[in-house]
Amino acid sequence: MDDLMRGTTVAGRYRLQEAIGSGGMGTVWRAEDLRRRHDVAVKVISVGEADPVREATFRREAQVAARLSHPHVVAVHDHGSANLDGRRILFLVMDLVDGRPLNTLSFRQLEAAGHGAGVSGSRDAHADRGRLVAE
Repeated sequence: MDDLMRGTTVAGRYRLQEAIGSGGMGTVWRAEDLRRRHDVAVKVISVGEADPVREATFRREAQVAARLSHPHVVAVHDHGSANLDGRRILFLVMDLVDGRPLNTLSFRQLEAAGHGAGVSGSRDAHADRGRLVAE
């Protein structure tokens, strides 16, 4: 299904280019922001039928995440819901952080990266939402 979404534009603004990760909630895409002309990360969550409670919870959590500002937290720029090919989705637009997915690294690599970045352990290295970033 992810291949079918490649090239799709979400909310008239974010063109999905490449799936870069997936999990229990949805898929994260590298996407082009057509207004700002740069790449972003877009998390797409399929919800099927309209679910007002789930959508309200998602919206509230996205608004809280958008207010966070910290060097080790990815910025949230936009969120919403849309219909794609007859399917209801929720989406969250964030900074695109290039790097290796943390789940591809061993514990020792995570620990070394955390110390190299000046954090106090590998648990802190996870604060970058699944990506290890070289500063």
